[in-house]
Amino acid sequence: VDMSQSVKQNKEKAKQLLAELNYDGTPIVMMTTEAYPFLYNATLVMKQQLEDVGLNVTLNVYDWGTMLTKISDKTAFDLYPMHYPHDNNPSSTNYIRKSTASGFTNDAQLDAYIKEMNAQPTEEAAQSFFKKTVMPYCVESAQITHLGDMELIYGVSDKVDGFKPYYGLKIWGVKVTD
Repeated sequence: VDMSQSVKQNKEKAKQLLAELNYDGTPIVMMTTEAYPFLYNATLVMKQQLEDVGLNVTLNVYDWGTMLTKISDKTAFDLYPMHYPHDNNPSSTNYIRKSTASGFTNDAQLDAYIKEMNAQPTEEAAQSFFKKTVMPYCVESAQITHLGDMELIYGVSDKVDGFKPYYGLKIWGVKVTD
């Protein structure tokens, strides 16, 4: 699924919807950390965009450890950016499983999709189901909002065998040959 096409900005429509909801200026509490500059910068952009449509935004900046503690307290925030690397089993991703670790997801339809995904006969079928069904549902139901993509560039010698690109360093099954 092309996540970049899943959410379109429409500032005028957002302003109209806020007016229809009689938004009273109650602050939207965002949190972030400077420990990961890409998350911090994304938060600043999000904050500005929300303010541009008329929302009152309070930004709390924490060290990484404090932010991880705050994530489990749903009274501590309304929004925060987070980066989730792809996993072989996407149902282990915090935002789509029942958890107080990130987002407090509690959605019967999503649970049914996860159960169906995990019942697929192969990893490839499960990955396909995730991309075609689970992820679009998460975006449509506002479980998450896709902000962008990151690319990691690896340089690997011809002498390295078994290396597979992954977020972070994954070196099991890798060997150097002569």
